[in-house]
Amino acid sequence: MTEQYDDSFVCIRYRYDEKARKRYKTVEIVVSESDWTPPLARYPDDALVPLKIGIKGTAAQEQVLGVGGISYFDGNLDGAYDLRIGPGSSLAVNYKDNWQPVMRKDKKRYVEADGVLREIEMKDFAWSFLHPQ
Repeated sequence: MTEQYDDSFVCIRYRYDEKARKRYKTVEIVVSESDWTPPLARYPDDALVPLKIGIKGTAAQEQVLGVGGISYFDGNLDGAYDLRIGPGSSLAVNYKDNWQPVMRKDKKRYVEADGVLREIEMKDFAWSFLHPQ
């Protein structure tokens, strides 16, 4: 093949058609060459980037959190994020469009809301105040 295509030859591939019981030999050749400048990177090397991980991707979520990533959850499916995990093991809830850190004390969880420390409960990535005002 190299004799036939000279320096333009890149590779040979075989494709198989089981139905027709055929094998096809294909070649890849260079037909033109020009200068090209690669585009700039979309994100700097040390930037946090958006990454969508499926609901069952718990191993991937742990891996992302392990390198300083952050996971957001919409527990009540209203289109707004309710819960943030990370960086690290930190936990925060969205209250009035602000992320409030979740504090733990005596195996209970608390959030400061309107200047008052209030107990919350969490279930299936959704949260609510334990004692409504």
